[in-house]
Amino acid sequence: MFPTAISINATVERLKSSGKVANVTDFDSFLVESFLLLEIYYESFILERVDSEPAYTWNKLLGDIGGQLGLLLGFSILTAVELLELLAVDIGVGVGLASLFRGRNGKAVAHRGD
Repeated sequence: MFPTAISINATVERLKSSGKVANVTDFDSFLVESFLLLEIYYESFILERVDSEPAYTWNKLLGDIGGQLGLLLGFSILTAVELLELLAVDIGVGVGLASLFRGRNGKAVAHRGD
């Protein structure tokens, strides 16, 4: 219960010492009219525990980031290798065509389109 007898006595002493109740003739009736007795009861004593866990954990986040980086890096490496292969084929074809148009002595052969 609130207020307890101890807190009422302490409040009364504080009020008397402050001089705020000097004009009250019947101090007991003042206390009865001024204080409220409050009793609080629980509706039920059931304890409910709520556990929550994140839907997306740090391990899953780091795994997804690593997977995406690996995928993009793999595509980048494959693209670079394909470009090198394309250049190598182009250079090889260019060297082959150049040797066709040159004669055995190294001079260019005139090609007539008949």
